[in-house]
Amino acid sequence: MKTKGNLERVLEAGEFAVTSELGPPQSADSQVIRRKA
Repeated sequence: MKTKGNLERVLEAGEFAVTSELGPPQSADSQVIRRKA
């Protein structure tokens, strides 16, 4: 049995949802990701 994710529950409840996406880093420096988040 598949469990529902948070986004699926929010949408089924008819609530407004905002999503975002980050691209992969071009280096191993984690500070780059933290600045974009």
